[in-house]
Amino acid sequence: MSERHTMVLRWEGDASLEERLVECAQEHHAEVNRSENGGLACLTLTLEANGLQELRDAVDGLLVALSNVEESSL
Repeated sequence: MSERHTMVLRWEGDASLEERLVECAQEHHAEVNRSENGGLACLTLTLEANGLQELRDAVDGLLVALSNVEESSL
């Protein structure tokens, strides 16, 4: 029986970052769902993998890339 592992990350923030974060997430093969909450842009990013190490590697790569996007906007 095969396993499937999932990680869900939720982000809320300024809409000016939203498009760049979406592009970054899609480059890392994350499923992206957009919404709005009280004037804030909301993203729900989902990554899936067959193994925990594969998921960890994907999550680590995504978090580094998202952090770079946030830092470049300061």
